[in-house]
Amino acid sequence: MFQPQRHSWAPVLGAADALIAGAALFAAYLIRVHVLVRISEVWRGAPSLWPSYAVLLIATLPIMLLALYVSGAYDYSRFRSLMASAWAIVRALALSAVGVMAFAYVLRDHTFSRAIVALYLLLSAAGFFTARVAVRAILARRLRRGVGLQNALIVGTGPAAREIRDTLASRPHLGYRVLGLVDMPDERHRDPTVPTVGTIDELPALVDREVVDAVIFATSLEETSRHEKLIWKLEEVGKTVHMRGDAVGVLLSRTFIGEFQGIPILSLRSTPADPLALAAKRAIDVIGSGLGMIVLAPVFALTALAVRLTSPGPVLYRQERVGLNGRRFRMLKFRSMYVDADKRLAELRDRNEMTGPVFKMKHDPRVTPVGRFIRKFSIDELPQLWNVFVGEMSLVGPRPPIPHEVEGYERWQRRRLSMKPGLTCLWQVSGRNDVDFDTWMKLDMEYIDNWSLLLDLKILVKTIPVVLTARGAH
Repeated sequence: MFQPQRHSWAPVLGAADALIAGAALFAAYLIRVHVLVRISEVWRGAPSLWPSYAVLLIATLPIMLLALYVSGAYDYSRFRSLMASAWAIVRALALSAVGVMAFAYVLRDHTFSRAIVALYLLLSAAGFFTARVAVRAILARRLRRGVGLQNALIVGTGPAAREIRDTLASRPHLGYRVLGLVDMPDERHRDPTVPTVGTIDELPALVDREVVDAVIFATSLEETSRHEKLIWKLEEVGKTVHMRGDAVGVLLSRTFIGEFQGIPILSLRSTPADPLALAAKRAIDVIGSGLGMIVLAPVFALTALAVRLTSPGPVLYRQERVGLNGRRFRMLKFRSMYVDADKRLAELRDRNEMTGPVFKMKHDPRVTPVGRFIRKFSIDELPQLWNVFVGEMSLVGPRPPIPHEVEGYERWQRRRLSMKPGLTCLWQVSGRNDVDFDTWMKLDMEYIDNWSLLLDLKILVKTIPVVLTARGAH
């Protein structure tokens, strides 16, 4: 992301900061009473003062964390320097010092040592900065290994485009993998000798064909503004767009202002972008899927045994599905069909009971007897808890489509790929197979546009009776 944001590491940093502040105050106290005063004074009275400092910590810690938040210490951008983080910490500690003094004044407590308070703030600042250096190093290492990289296309072939390409290529910690440059024939500083992956007119097809997370317009405001309709098409399918200045009006996107190499950047997103909430969603996914696999282990074992004993073939069925922004992954299911089911699909096409590019029929002859039961109560979907646990899916999100289904999507329907697929969503709690395809797609768009943790919780709660009563299951 080009714009500053409260990154998914912010909750971790917040918890670490709280521990660091506590440790810093305790260390400051020990230094003051064991190093800066005589041993005899330590045993005579100093140790009894620690409870007062514990109260000071409890009372002022919320102030300190709020000051860090307000000062931007939890704002994270891959393009942000450590110096900027250091200044944010300094500003926060200055505000915290005011809070500590105000607290001491209100208590009229003269037992607080100014040396301890000063050491407390200095050690806290050092600890906060060290934590951010550590997070930065961890993220850089992950990005160098390809974990969390975003795929980007750069529009333009001029000096700005080449600078962005070279900068992102030489600094993998920034988190982008450049797929290539897109030629814009009407660009003022166009360089026809620069290799490109296509032209501006081919851009919609490019983002449909490749796994693309972001499109960066490295052209002037005037040149970018000529392609307002194209940018809207990118928004329509949920792609993040970065451009210079406020080039165009948008219908779907949330906008963020930032900068890259001193150039003002406007970033457009038509999908949820709150990193704190998304981090909480991921934490819920990991905890929920992990606990789910443990609690449901007996169901897994019994289902696997039933599948194995009643029909030849593997227990698990692995099917290629399309995930976030077109990423392919193997979705797991308990096998509910005979092993030749995929080969027999062509002969059943004319019996499809669902509109659109998906195939559904109530009495599918390819389904085994055990398969009918586990499908009825969605037991066949339980192995997808593993897909959730490893990050390919979420507990709540649009269902992952099969690649050939995506090929049949209308353009606006592709935006459902801009959010991680899930085990359940509005479609499941609104009738599942009793809902026609267009309504299904619109429900997914409604989910993306109105997403919140509360909405996820509501969907999870509503899913339970839907599954237990087999409502809408075929």
